[in-house]
Amino acid sequence: MLVAITGRIKYIEEDIAKLIGIKIEEAEVEPTKNGVAKALKKHNIDLEQLVKNANIGELKESFPALNSALKRLESDN
Repeated sequence: MLVAITGRIKYIEEDIAKLIGIKIEEAEVEPTKNGVAKALKKHNIDLEQLVKNANIGELKESFPALNSALKRLESDN
C-alpha cells in the first residue's frame, strides 16, 4: 500500500506550520520549507522534538489528512 499525505492545500509544511503555531504559539509561520525551518531554528527545536512534545489532540488538529488516513487504515483491520 502506498499513501501520500499532503497539507491542507498542497504541502505537508502547512500542517507542520500549524503544529508550530499550536506548540510554540508562533502565529505567523510561513507554510513553506524555509518558513518552517526558520521557525524551528528560532526556537532551537527540530521537527522530531516538536512532534514528540505534541499530544494526540495537537497532532490530530495539525495533521487532519494524516489522522484521517490512519483512522481509515485502522477501520479496515
